[in-house]
Amino acid sequence: MQWALRSIVAATLLAAVAACAGSDSPTALAASVGRPQFAKAGGKFTFLDVVFPDGTTGIIAAGTKAVNKGTFTQCSYYSPDWEEYLGGFGDDTLPAADVENPDAVLAYCLSHFQDRS
Repeated sequence: MQWALRSIVAATLLAAVAACAGSDSPTALAASVGRPQFAKAGGKFTFLDVVFPDGTTGIIAAGTKAVNKGTFTQCSYYSPDWEEYLGGFGDDTLPAADVENPDAVLAYCLSHFQDRS
């Protein structure tokens, strides 16, 4: 009986502490430490029949994301029909406001075609 009473008291105290833990409390803050940063905005894009700056045509597959610490954009270049991988380029210079804008992403990828590796 004593163990049952102690279990009830312990459960009640834990529930009370959890109920009092607001978003600014040390308990809530400790629980959020170490959580991964998830993308706040971004997208995946596929641009078909693109004319590259060198005059050839192909495909661009791009992915963008914006998180608390900045942005990142990756462009992958392919020959028509995905036959050959032509290289890729990625960096953090695309403005966060443009990570969901297909026209801005396409322009960004085309401007970095010569930078691919």
